[in-house]
Amino acid sequence: MGTMKMRISFFDIDETVFNTFAQVIVRDKSTNKIIRKLNNDEFNSYKLKDNEEYDYSEFKDAKLFKATSKVINGTMREVKRQFSDKNTMIVFLTARQDMTSNATFKDTFRAHGIKVNDKRIRFELVGNLKKGTIPQRKEYVIRKFLNKFKQAKDVRIYDDHKENVNVLDKVAKDFPNIDFKKFLVKNGVIKSAGQLSFKEWFSEENNPRIPRKKGQKAKSKKHSDLYTDEDPKGTIHGLGFKDVETAKKSVAK
Repeated sequence: MGTMKMRISFFDIDETVFNTFAQVIVRDKSTNKIIRKLNNDEFNSYKLKDNEEYDYSEFKDAKLFKATSKVINGTMREVKRQFSDKNTMIVFLTARQDMTSNATFKDTFRAHGIKVNDKRIRFELVGNLKKGTIPQRKEYVIRKFLNKFKQAKDVRIYDDHKENVNVLDKVAKDFPNIDFKKFLVKNGVIKSAGQLSFKEWFSEENNPRIPRKKGQKAKSKKHSDLYTDEDPKGTIHGLGFKDVETAKKSVAK
């Protein structure tokens, strides 16, 4: 992709690209008894209690993933459509850890025409990271890619979990030259969850003018009128920098 402007699209896997049926088991640390089982959506937001630990045996089973996963056609079509653009990178960003066989795991994608060994196809398994919630880990990976691929100007995220999608709200503030788009995938349907860009943060819509009302004190927090000089004392008038002579006079004031 060289130095050309590029797009990076982050796609979750479970319930976004494939309907999957593995569950994360929550066990009692002392007795090893099963406390409960979590589906993908529950796992994304679950917080372990002091006496609990995760058992990922089902989630790491590559054969189970390959045998039971059902493709979500709408999302898979979108993956392929974007991949046809040579300036687009696809990152499968999942809460899973390394599988029992990463090759078998990727066979499921190969079966649907995904070129898993292409340099524009990446797999990021945030379950391998040791700290943070799933949204925090996904945010970390997204930032890693943006810091590495500085030519990225268009970033998109597709996920079935709203908290994962909304990590772009924080990321966008630190990368003002990139356009960010969020998409929530529910029941096989992709829906826009918002667009974020540098212009949006400073737009009139998001930062509406609140004019100063008659009788309000200057510098009151109840109004924000950028067009009014509320503290004229010390204001320098007549500044200009249209040419060298005018600039020198301005600096001398």
